[in-house]
Amino acid sequence: MEQLIKAAQHLVAARPAEEQGKSWVAMLLGYPSLWSSEVTVFFERDYLNRFIAPPHNDASICQQLGITLPANFIECAYLVQWQDEDDDGQLQHYSEQRFVIYEASFALDAV
Repeated sequence: MEQLIKAAQHLVAARPAEEQGKSWVAMLLGYPSLWSSEVTVFFERDYLNRFIAPPHNDASICQQLGITLPANFIECAYLVQWQDEDDDGQLQHYSEQRFVIYEASFALDAV
């Protein structure tokens, strides 16, 4: 998790000045399995909004893991639930806490 944050910080620092307000760095995290997590650069405001728009809850992956989030990032969380049939045809229920950690400038750029 800390390495994902470092990678995101490096991408923010490497962004050319002319790209400020045109691209945003975010970390998309699934928990408890971080396997599908990623650091990504968004070039479309509406596309990033799709990830941060779901109803949020008070969960904090940084707090759970004892990690201090850099001041230039914001964290939001939401619960995803779904069902699927297993190999025997039994309906299984799944849920995953998902987190999006994104640049605070994204919120400021919207003003």
